Amino acid sequence: MKKLNVAVIGTGHLGTWHALNYRGVAGTDLVGVCDTDERTARDVAAQCKTRAYTDHRDLFGKVDAVSIAVPTAAHHPIARDFLSRGVHVLIEKPITRTVEEADELIALAR
Repeated sequence: MKKLNVAVIGTGHLGTWHALNYRGVAGTDLVGVCDTDERTARDVAAQCKTRAYTDHRDLFGKVDAVSIAVPTAAHHPIARDFLSRGVHVLIEKPITRTVEEADELIALAR
């Protein structure tokens, strides 16, 4: 069975929780965590025995799915980047700042 390659974007409280939980999910491989704060990304990556990234775009082509746990203002552009490449996304709530942004992501996900 092929493992699902996953990553977590954002390594604050919720992102760290996502990363730690992915480690225990059968059928997944946590290929990385990403945060604009390099030290935080490295610390969480070490804790989860994975790789640290500081730019989510470096994960393109490496993941099947991502959890997005960054400040709400960044949900839309990051999710759009992954959805437009066929990557599945789980977005912490609220999904976006506006209904229009949410509608765009829903259309991309379809």
